[in-house]
Amino acid sequence: MTMSQLEQYVDGLSLTEIKKKKVVETSFKNKLELVNLIENLENDEYYIIPENEEILPKDPDFPLLEITPNKFWKTYSECRLILPESQKECKEIKLNPQEIIKRSLLYWKYRRNKESEKRIMNVSCRGISWRGISSLDTTPRILAILEVYRGLRVYDNDSVKVRDYKGNQCVGTIPSFHSDRPENRFRIRPLPKASRGDNIYEIWVNIIPYEETAGALFESTSQKYKVDEHRFTFGSIATLMARFLNKDLEDRLMLYPFPILNKKFIELHYKMANNVIVRYQSEGVNGKTSLKLKKLIKAEKENLNWLYVHNNNLLDLFLFGGNLKETTDVLKQSVAYSKEKV
Repeated sequence: MTMSQLEQYVDGLSLTEIKKKKVVETSFKNKLELVNLIENLENDEYYIIPENEEILPKDPDFPLLEITPNKFWKTYSECRLILPESQKECKEIKLNPQEIIKRSLLYWKYRRNKESEKRIMNVSCRGISWRGISSLDTTPRILAILEVYRGLRVYDNDSVKVRDYKGNQCVGTIPSFHSDRPENRFRIRPLPKASRGDNIYEIWVNIIPYEETAGALFESTSQKYKVDEHRFTFGSIATLMARFLNKDLEDRLMLYPFPILNKKFIELHYKMANNVIVRYQSEGVNGKTSLKLKKLIKAEKENLNWLYVHNNNLLDLFLFGGNLKETTDVLKQSVAYSKEKV
């Protein structure tokens, strides 16, 4: 598969290809209806979101304006994982990552439902977040659901080569989407081992994603993107999936620490990538505006993701593995279904 083919496999068809499908003429009253509209599109249909519709939420600092994509990623609210506060508490409670993700999402939905009753319509967020409990690095970690889907698509295409290194780390090599660079490398550390016993319940929250820079050196994503948080991108997720699924279970990495998407959620992501176009006003150099078309950008997709979470049963969207074997099995189910969506 070429670089352009891999990019299309992960991020969907081009505008030209989408426009070859049958356009659907309909309307929606709010963003929740928009998500339902996208969900119900057939594979041979596409929808054009009108230019006067806002897809991102309002800016908390300027309530009459739509938030900018950059500000959405940097400052918008998050779904914070409900984590033990110390390594000792981790060992005592022994909650695996999937159980923590499930109860945290349930609490997030509960809080958002209460806010909706008070007509506070902030039912979205920019991703799942948590802090490490190691004194060495308590920098916040942030994970967008969109990157979980993109990482799944890279992994299910068998495009990841992963290798373990000394020092509790693994490095994944993934083909680049850009012609100026043949491949990208992603490093994850620290990696807990099954032989470390109770530490399996505490070390996963301290993992840090690193990405290769132009000088073939690794930088944490907080350094690379010059933000005060570690961002897990699709490459980090695909690397961890490869390390988790491709190794013998006797020498397992850990219970899988990211959400596992169910068929219904994979379907929505696929349609956002392949069946939706946005019409927008573009201002030219002479000050005149014209209407142009684009695909949904990442911030818009993530906002719609969380509206979908708010409006649906969690068990319809995520596969929560319990023990190690169940986590492995449901993750393989997710991978198998994603491969069907070619």
